Amino acid sequence: MTSTHPPQLADPVISSLVGATSLSRGRTYARKGAVSSVEWNPKNLELKGKVQGNRSAPYRTKASFKNGINGLRLEWGDCSCPMAYNCKHVAALLLEISSGPAMEQLPLIAIPAPAALTPAPTQRRPKAPKKTPPDPWQRQLHSLLHPQSAARHTAFNAGVGPTTAAPTLQLGVQLDLQETAPGRTWSQQGLNDPWVNKSAAAISLTARPVKLGTKGKWVAAQLRWDTFGRSYYGYQAEAFRPEQVRWMRTFAAIYAIEGSQVTSTHLPLDQFHSPLLWQLLAEARDIGVALVTAKSGDAVVIHDPVSISMDLRAHDGGLRLAPHVALSGETISPDHRSLGMIGQPGHGVFWWDPSTGPGTTTASRVFHLAPSAGPVPEALRPLIRHRTELLVPASARGSFLGETFPQLAQATDVVSSDSSVDLPQILPPELVLTAVHVPGALQLHWHWEYTSAGTLTRQPLPATGTGCRDHAREAQALARTAKALASFPAAWVVQFPDEPSGHSGSAEPAVLRNVAAARFTTDALPALEQLEHVRVVTTGPAPDYSELTDSPLVSVSTKGTDDGDWFDLGVTVTLGGEDIPFDLLFRALAAGDEHLMLSSGSYFRLDQPEFLQLRRLIEEARALQDQEGPLRISRYQAGLWDEFEELAATADQADSWRRSVGGLLRFSEMLDVPQPAGLNASLRPYQQDGFNWLAFLWEQGLGGVLADDMGLGKTLQAIALICHAKNGIGAPERDKTARHPFLVVAPTSVVPNWAAEIGRFSPGLRVTAVADTLQRSGTDPAALTAGSDIVIVSYTLFRLDYDAYAAQEWAGLLLDEAQFVKNPATKASQNARRFPAPFKLAITGTPMENNLMELWSMFSITAPGLFPSSKNFADYYQKPVEKDRDADKLAQLRRRIRPLMMRRTKDLVAKDLPAKQEQVLELDLAPRHRTIYQRHLQRERQKVLGLLDDMNKNRFEIFKSLTMLRRLSLDASLVDEKYASVPSSKLDALLEQLGDIVSEGHRALIFSQFTGFLGKAAARLDAEGIEYAYLDGKTRRRGEVIDQFKSGSAPVFLISLKAG
Repeated sequence: MTSTHPPQLADPVISSLVGATSLSRGRTYARKGAVSSVEWNPKNLELKGKVQGNRSAPYRTKASFKNGINGLRLEWGDCSCPMAYNCKHVAALLLEISSGPAMEQLPLIAIPAPAALTPAPTQRRPKAPKKTPPDPWQRQLHSLLHPQSAARHTAFNAGVGPTTAAPTLQLGVQLDLQETAPGRTWSQQGLNDPWVNKSAAAISLTARPVKLGTKGKWVAAQLRWDTFGRSYYGYQAEAFRPEQVRWMRTFAAIYAIEGSQVTSTHLPLDQFHSPLLWQLLAEARDIGVALVTAKSGDAVVIHDPVSISMDLRAHDGGLRLAPHVALSGETISPDHRSLGMIGQPGHGVFWWDPSTGPGTTTASRVFHLAPSAGPVPEALRPLIRHRTELLVPASARGSFLGETFPQLAQATDVVSSDSSVDLPQILPPELVLTAVHVPGALQLHWHWEYTSAGTLTRQPLPATGTGCRDHAREAQALARTAKALASFPAAWVVQFPDEPSGHSGSAEPAVLRNVAAARFTTDALPALEQLEHVRVVTTGPAPDYSELTDSPLVSVSTKGTDDGDWFDLGVTVTLGGEDIPFDLLFRALAAGDEHLMLSSGSYFRLDQPEFLQLRRLIEEARALQDQEGPLRISRYQAGLWDEFEELAATADQADSWRRSVGGLLRFSEMLDVPQPAGLNASLRPYQQDGFNWLAFLWEQGLGGVLADDMGLGKTLQAIALICHAKNGIGAPERDKTARHPFLVVAPTSVVPNWAAEIGRFSPGLRVTAVADTLQRSGTDPAALTAGSDIVIVSYTLFRLDYDAYAAQEWAGLLLDEAQFVKNPATKASQNARRFPAPFKLAITGTPMENNLMELWSMFSITAPGLFPSSKNFADYYQKPVEKDRDADKLAQLRRRIRPLMMRRTKDLVAKDLPAKQEQVLELDLAPRHRTIYQRHLQRERQKVLGLLDDMNKNRFEIFKSLTMLRRLSLDASLVDEKYASVPSSKLDALLEQLGDIVSEGHRALIFSQFTGFLGKAAARLDAEGIEYAYLDGKTRRRGEVIDQFKSGSAPVFLISLKAG
């Protein structure tokens, strides 16, 4: 017989060849895809393949089959691995084809072909009448009525049923008792056996397959447990009921799956480790698999689940320990000599009448089997295995009940079936805390106490491996205690064992000090005393701890120092009438402590709002100091003092502090300063406010930043201040300082404008505008300052002649367009910072453009005490604001700089300004211009899109492309001179507008970022005959150019935005 496909095999078939362990390992290989190159040779009935093992090259594996009565049977397996045959690699190969095409066969027992397909005998018989094959609908109907037959047979008599005979043989399982030699356990190898001379011969309850013979007796014949997994024992499968065959096969398979070795005939049930045994026995009853015994007249009884425990009885003044079996609360208690355990862990028991055991009598006997209601305690196994009992002498009865009984009760349920022994009550373990008060600390000692039969046993928290320990109840008590002490981790975290983390605990005491000791005494100890199974013992005199709950009263003060800008800052706190040492308080606040204890034993919480605000303010004051030492505050830190004052109940201020800082904080309440004599201008309301503020700064010797929007008259406000100072304010020191000139530093292009503005608004002031270096112009610095009220110099000349200017005495330094000193690393910024002027004012419309350090740079010049350290400023303000987007820090910074910066935008002062008129003129490019622009736009768009993946690296190229497109939109010839003939719509519109403006007698300023475009406009103005003035970065005589436009001789002014 040949087959074009290898057969599918069930797991028990493969297991019968290779064993359960190799089957399991082979399944792992198959799931991992380790099997390859599978080939089936139908001629030789061989299955070949390669299996990748632990070495680099795969193993060559082969499985051989032979023809059975009605199909193939698995014969042998070969492999090139060290095992050589019937190994895990053979199992993997067989499992690989288990889900593929298969021959029609039953894998565990050979099934003969249907009768209709059996070859005819050789002798000649009369020909039977030819039968008509059934129609398809008949075959389909038959499959509905006879699903078993239709699945197993391919031919049948239409409308009659299968051609094979009904099963006639019944299967059964025969139970018997056999004496066995007890194996030597590991504890007995080379050691004294505690059960020597105390045990009976080991007895095992075995099970073997049998069938009902022709004479009505149960016989084994040739049946073996592997009969139902093979096909060569000569039985016709139809002789047995299929469900009984499956039961036999399942019984043996489950026995083997649990790791027990399947013998050929007798299976010892004490090694049937799966509790599925009881389900199988119940099924056997339902399908007719009989449970029989070896002797006629014997019987097998299966009981409902039983409870199994240790029976403790009085015996000769001592105690007797033996297994106890109860069914539904009623004691069965078979003799300990006739009791056996099934499975490991045990899931059932069997017993018999000891008088009918092996080698006793020929009387009939009954075998009892019962599942256990729960796992059979392992503590009972030695007594059951050795079929004995344990006797405790009378002299040891007391110690057993007091010390050993608790351990036994943990291992198994204990009963006294005859009530001859009063079983001790085992109390749950008690967690004991001994709190020992010592000077300045509280020591906490933890331990367990067990009480049984009047005996108290003390155990440490860590498990020592000795004595009786109820670890489950210990864990519960520790969990409840830890929850109650969640606010005091130092009291238990190290001492309590923690199984998940592997921490074994500690017997060392926990030590709490100061506030922790006080809070534990007043809060935790009373709470622990309320817990179940927890006892608290206190020793030593407890201090009189008390918590102060009043609101703190904060007082602040300032005291002058030798440095007129800095004052010592004093802070005192009173709570409940008790003074709190400031150093002690601040250290506790800085450390983030929750409480603070005083030497008196009083303590208080530090999370009160007053303390949190005080901590923040002190941290800020310390963080912004540029040197270690006593806590100080600068006159420039008026905003910080304001918050101190809001927090404090009282504030004691030095007079000079009150005048300067108080004025800054209440500036809006001041009366207007009269406009100074010599000022030929009327100040708008917002300009008057700015002048008032500048006059106060001058009076107090404080610097600041005037940061109004462009066009709001910052120069006029500064000129008003100079006039005010020169007229005298009635303060001798300040008036003496005002006799010296003011030094104004401005961009080169603005120097002439300053001179012109001073001449316009205050012609009485002597002004000198320096146009060249002192050496080149031959100017004497002393003579320069002696003959001037105001000296105006460019940033470049200020840098070149810094030493000469710094050597003179000045009334003050005014920095116009102060963004020139925004970078603290530049020479201009450094020079301004160290310039020896008693008053410094920064004037700018853009106090900050890129980052907060620009702001620090200006204040380091004008108000050096506000943020003394650049590093501290960066750590405290810049990083939190710029990197962390800390809105609170940003708001705090604004509060700090507000007294020293005056900034108004056009929107804020719009009511004081004439209405601004804007007109946007939209232009279309000329057709040729548009064509050129679109062509370049498409090219540059593709270029830019390709550069966007790395913006940082390609930023310059992207900016270059955008700039080129901007220039191209103005005039195509700015990009390439070959487009000179292409008209520029913007230039055409500009000339058209200028023609009307000039003809009506108006003047116009034309700004552009591109000097090339200004050049194109100049050429068109020349062609039209329109006069104009021109200013860019190369213009030298800027004053004359500006005067040319201001005088009206040139009605048009072309100005580069980069002129400086």
